[in-house]
Amino acid sequence: MSNRGNGGQTYLPTNKNIQIPLLQCEPLKQPNPPIAEPQLNEHFENQGYVAAEWSQHFLPGVSAEMLDWFWANLEKCYYLWAPGCHKSFEWLKSPSEYGFLHSVHKVSESMGPGVAPMGADGIILHRMGLEYFPFQEHLEHVIIEAILNDKGEIFNLGVHMWENVPGGCIHVTRGATNTRISEPPKFVIDFSKAEKQMGDLEKEKQVLPHPDYEAAQWPRFLPKLYEIWKDHPDPSQNVQCNLQVYERTGRLLAYCAENGPVIIHS
Repeated sequence: MSNRGNGGQTYLPTNKNIQIPLLQCEPLKQPNPPIAEPQLNEHFENQGYVAAEWSQHFLPGVSAEMLDWFWANLEKCYYLWAPGCHKSFEWLKSPSEYGFLHSVHKVSESMGPGVAPMGADGIILHRMGLEYFPFQEHLEHVIIEAILNDKGEIFNLGVHMWENVPGGCIHVTRGATNTRISEPPKFVIDFSKAEKQMGDLEKEKQVLPHPDYEAAQWPRFLPKLYEIWKDHPDPSQNVQCNLQVYERTGRLLAYCAENGPVIIHS
């Protein structure tokens, strides 16, 4: 595996090094008032999508702008986002070269200590435009990532949403799975095994659910990391991004910024 676009991190295959203890941390508080459960819109329901489990969090000390930066600079953050779980990261198409909505990355992870590897050959995630936003409700900032099968069909749409509130920001994550896909991606068998093992560990209170474990790390590292990078002058290394959205006619969403590739003029 190439080290291009992975922040110089060492690649560790997921079939090794999975007996790593996770950090001890408390789950984050939920937003107050709670966020209503995002519901699928009619178009995606008619296309055979079903909503997956969801979670919501209040992120103290984390701003929406920090999370915008996070998603465009994942090579600096991926191993800090879920210590002990996230095993490899690589940009296949980086935001600096291709723009945010055309960026693609590959990851692999072992979701908990001793949990069967998921995506040993890598799980590829594609950033998608807002025409693929599958829910009726949204927060001020949105990212959509898709996992495809070998035929290029969408298997899953993973959505994160967030916005500023006093003291930090609120965050929601939820997925939508395509039930009419002709064949699932190859890693789905690994994912089913990992879900079973994670469920057992969660019942025994040994680990947090994976989305909650990831979210709990953001207040620990992101404000510090963002502060270190915020004045770095090279936009190809410190990618700026604005993932705020607005509603157009018919409740269609659009990004407030283009978030295109970085062009260095001579």
